[in-house]
Amino acid sequence: PFISETPNKVFLHWEDDEGNCYSNEALMNLYINKNYSFKAVFEEYFTLTIDRMGSIETINVIINTAINNLDPHTPSGYEFINWTVDGAHWDPSFIVTSDIYVVANYVEVFRVDYYLADGSEYAFMDVRKNAFAINYQLDDSFTSKFIGWEFNGKLFDFK
Repeated sequence: PFISETPNKVFLHWEDDEGNCYSNEALMNLYINKNYSFKAVFEEYFTLTIDRMGSIETINVIINTAINNLDPHTPSGYEFINWTVDGAHWDPSFIVTSDIYVVANYVEVFRVDYYLADGSEYAFMDVRKNAFAINYQLDDSFTSKFIGWEFNGKLFDFK
């Protein structure tokens, strides 16, 4: 017998009265030596729509399951913050039972480099947009007295 897909359900197999499972192919090749009754077994799924900065992906997920390891595909120059549904925090480990539209939220990040007076790099860090950089202090191993960091030719105040 042919089973057509139904909305939000996918055909898994046929099951007889004794709990034995059969694929379509196995059922078609079954040697009949007694009365059989078969039930079509389906698994329900929901549609998960993922919005990653306007890049939309739709996947089907088995109902009543968690969506672990959902990859935010973080673009270069950004840091992933969280997932939201209708603006509220959403955790992929939550059990979902219906269609859902999730949004990946990111913040832009910038690299801040710290160089010594001789031009050698001392440290670097990624800083979120509109956040403050850390005022790195040099350790005591330098022979000169450290008075601060220079930015565009002027002593920079981290306050």
